[in-house]
Amino acid sequence: MSRVDRTAILLVGFLSLLVLELSGQSTWRRTYGGFDTDEARSVRQTADGGFVLLGSTGSFGFGGGDMYLIKLDASGLPEWSRTYTDAQVQFGSRIRVLPDGYLMAGTTTGPNGYDILLLKTDLNGMVQWQKQFGSEDWDLAADMELGPNNIFIVGTTYGDAGSAGDIWVICTDLSGDTLWTRTLGTDLEDQGLGAGVSSDGGVLVSGTSFIGPGDQDGIVAKLSATGDLEWSRSIGGDSTDLVTDVLEASSGSIVYCGNSRSYATVTQVLVGELSLGGDSVWQYTYGSDGDSETREIVETATGDFGIAMFNSSFNAGGRDMFLMIMDPVGGFVLGKNYGGAFDEEGFSVDVTPNGGFIVAGTTETYGPGSRAMYVVRVHANAETDDDTVFEMFDPLPVPDHPTQTNVVSFHPNPTSNTVTVRSEEALRSMSLFDATGRPVRTASLNGTTDSIDIDVPAGTYVANITFRNGGFAVQRLIVIP
Repeated sequence: MSRVDRTAILLVGFLSLLVLELSGQSTWRRTYGGFDTDEARSVRQTADGGFVLLGSTGSFGFGGGDMYLIKLDASGLPEWSRTYTDAQVQFGSRIRVLPDGYLMAGTTTGPNGYDILLLKTDLNGMVQWQKQFGSEDWDLAADMELGPNNIFIVGTTYGDAGSAGDIWVICTDLSGDTLWTRTLGTDLEDQGLGAGVSSDGGVLVSGTSFIGPGDQDGIVAKLSATGDLEWSRSIGGDSTDLVTDVLEASSGSIVYCGNSRSYATVTQVLVGELSLGGDSVWQYTYGSDGDSETREIVETATGDFGIAMFNSSFNAGGRDMFLMIMDPVGGFVLGKNYGGAFDEEGFSVDVTPNGGFIVAGTTETYGPGSRAMYVVRVHANAETDDDTVFEMFDPLPVPDHPTQTNVVSFHPNPTSNTVTVRSEEALRSMSLFDATGRPVRTASLNGTTDSIDIDVPAGTYVANITFRNGGFAVQRLIVIP
């Protein structure tokens, strides 16, 4: 399958005034992207003091969406950007920094729908190798971590016969060649969401398992370095619970973050600690009168934890990107909203050398398009020196679209909240059906491109699209936390 690697070195003249104004800032708020839909899903500090930002773009390349990588300096100014694409879909989920380049995991179009993609680049973002992992059905990447001599990918596979979806764990060597794979799950739907590396070379896995109508449990499991299941624990209560990320802390215990509706009428933050053997040490929920959902957790040098998430209470409007800081025993230290009049979400967080944080996600308030990558670098107290959001337009070229074989496409797919529907024909409506065939969402559409808020629980759905000319299309849509 051919891919096009397109490069844009940002013009010095275009940015000169901005560089003079912004260079040297230790904290900042920035957006990146173009005139369409762009999302950041993963951010990491680089050895030169800058950052790499991975996600997806609907602004550049082909209509299905491309994997999108931006290299930033310490002040958040772009140094270069790349897209990695085929004629359908590439979606970046997680990036990690190597001494000689970057390792990215995501989802790509495969022969049976979607496959998991692992891609290695040099320090300039040029592809060195790429590997695909797929079954006879859809396979979706959620997280990826580096072990001492291997790579762990956690996601969801729909390829097991008779299963509505299983957690899929892939272990490769540092060249991307498969060492082993494992599935975890039940006869109902199970989703892999997070990955962590244990000190003994094994892998920690987090996710969720559907128990019945309105009931799903969070999951934390431990696999050995050879893929043997050592233990698995259910997390949560009698409603919707999931564990979005997990890590082994410097103390030697296992700390996780997730979301729960078991203890309130809204979605709350769920955090907890397990022993290395999987026994519960503590578990807490935090929330307000609006929904709050976590995405990624990192540990600081002092043993505190930073959690990237969104919060929909006490803010300017809709959802706000939110950074929550928690002490080593689960105590709430502080939380900070970074949002505007519309929706913002935090998907990834990393620790900066000065003890601060960098948080990455999406914004619908700022930026030139309907949704932009949104990145905030803050002090250790979660504050920025200036609350101004600087909108940066990426001058990547937009090539002619090839002839599309599908009459309708979604971006992003999987989605966590909003999806953009595109077609060559004028759109009329979309009806969304759950796995039991029950209609859960209906929305009117206009034009050939329209965006709608999905607002349904995580899971697999079937979308029925109707057109102004009387035609229709059926498309599967994956909703993730």
